[in-house]
Amino acid sequence: MFRIENASKRYGHKEGEVVALAPTTLEIGRGEFVAVVGPSGSGKTTLLSMLGGMLAPTSGKVWLDGQSLYDGTVAERAWSRRDGDVFKRARRLDWGDSLDVE
Repeated sequence: MFRIENASKRYGHKEGEVVALAPTTLEIGRGEFVAVVGPSGSGKTTLLSMLGGMLAPTSGKVWLDGQSLYDGTVAERAWSRRDGDVFKRARRLDWGDSLDVE
């Protein structure tokens, strides 16, 4: 189960602060299907990156099965990622294709 409590992501920018994800609280139960929809720039990718253990929130907490994803080391966070991720800008490998990779 995923739980997000007041998680937000902000970036510094030369013209001020950019809020990539406003403070968000959410719970997703085991076996539950969720669709993340919204206009461009609304924080969908930021939210999914936090859930995937790839992007730490600026504030708030993200839990997976009762364990905080961002209180441990990077190695511990990688271990907690039991499933794969599909990136929105996947790059083709120059040395082969997906059928060649074992």
